[in-house]
Amino acid sequence: MNVAALNQNNNTVDSVVLPPRMKDIYGWWDLHSGRYSSATKVTGLYDRSGRRNDVRNMDANTQPDIDSSLSTQFNHGRNIGLFNEGDYLSSITVDFDDVFGSTPSRDPEFEVAVVLAEGSGSAGFEAFFSLNSSTESDQIYLARHNQGVAFRVRGSGDNTFDTADVLFTQDTAQTFIFSLQQDGSGAMDVYGWVGGSLLDWDDVGIGTNYPCDPDTFRGMDELCIGGVGTSAGEYIGRIAEMIFWKGKSTAAERIELLNYLQDKWGCT
Repeated sequence: MNVAALNQNNNTVDSVVLPPRMKDIYGWWDLHSGRYSSATKVTGLYDRSGRRNDVRNMDANTQPDIDSSLSTQFNHGRNIGLFNEGDYLSSITVDFDDVFGSTPSRDPEFEVAVVLAEGSGSAGFEAFFSLNSSTESDQIYLARHNQGVAFRVRGSGDNTFDTADVLFTQDTAQTFIFSLQQDGSGAMDVYGWVGGSLLDWDDVGIGTNYPCDPDTFRGMDELCIGGVGTSAGEYIGRIAEMIFWKGKSTAAERIELLNYLQDKWGCT
């Protein structure tokens, strides 16, 4: 089967190919076909995983705009979300207990994939995805930092931060895949891919065998797309789709995921 041709013929609204590991998806937000909105604003996104981890924002001043100005970047002119500084979509009731647990004995393995087009050329930190705990001071960020792809863990005595050598291409749709994996010794490996290319982290201490207390991930019940929490947002750019999985994928499954995202959105 020629998947690219099949999607090209049938994909005016959605992909006919699904992402891999559907049973392990705990959050799936599609800015085109999975939203509820006003005429010009994205007021929220349904969780297409069926787990009801919907995100929303009822403040018209901080809702992302519905945008199709990068139709050449995103296949078929699909509407996506344009996030200006301060815009966000969030939930304070996400059900990730099966992923993180209330008292984890080991760091959980999970993955996040996102298709976005970074819109800012400025230096600094812009989080496009965050997980927070309402009962702890624990936070997980995926972000841009000085144009590089960044990952940060904060909590339980950890404040681990690193930026990858691979830079964002401003106003260009790109796929990002992040995977947190056990290394067998009690530490974690953080892997990242941009367009299928493995990221090379700048510093030591994250990316390979970074120590992290399992409690760092306890009680994650607040998720934010486009910022670091419900009261603030830092990301500037466009987001098309985001998927969160429990566990890790095989190399073959990551190729399947990359093919799904790139074919659906026409991105690198």
